[in-house]
Amino acid sequence: MRVDRTIEVAPSPSPPWAGPPGISFSPALVERLLEEFSEPGDVVLDPFVGFGTTMVVADRLGRRGVGVELLDERVEHVRGLVARPADVHRADARDLATLGLPRADASLSSPPYMTRTGHPEDPLDGYRSHFAGGDGYERHLADLVAVYEAVATQLVPGGPVLIDVATLRVDGEVTDLAGDLARAIDGRGGPLALEEAIEVAGEEPPSWMVADVVLVCRASASARG
Repeated sequence: MRVDRTIEVAPSPSPPWAGPPGISFSPALVERLLEEFSEPGDVVLDPFVGFGTTMVVADRLGRRGVGVELLDERVEHVRGLVARPADVHRADARDLATLGLPRADASLSSPPYMTRTGHPEDPLDGYRSHFAGGDGYERHLADLVAVYEAVATQLVPGGPVLIDVATLRVDGEVTDLAGDLARAIDGRGGPLALEEAIEVAGEEPPSWMVADVVLVCRASASARG
């Protein structure tokens, strides 16, 4: 996919709380993005908390992290790491609009990944259920767009929605998840506008990652109902 600029993130080991190497969100990248796209005191929303990197780094930088996580064990893990445990909500990200979350200034997340073929599991269900039929990848993209449009309704007008997503190579097949998600968002004309795509360089990527890309979107002035 086309990228607009590149940022350098110095390689650094992930702390033990951040999850297994290769599947967890980089604390160094989160810090770099929060420093550029948010201010101290801001509320930062993460619809896919995972091991809690966005929320932990937000705490450290003087922001307030608010997040949604599906898996019970990860909810409890992250609640033990952050200053406001009640800000970690146990829920499906697809139900975000019903949770009564506080208005946020920015959003930063890395959603669950999926390859275009050979992947019947639903990433947004913790890979526990299977898609019916052969259109799972397109349904995953549609689900992600719906989640991030719901995120936009939680943000102040113009608030940045930052999505860290990859281009993947599995069993020799490349899935341009970053580019496909960018096109799905940009083609809707909804409450999100794609502003730029930033390639992340400097870190040592896992073997399956062709490129690490941050999509920078903005919540439109009409996003909140």
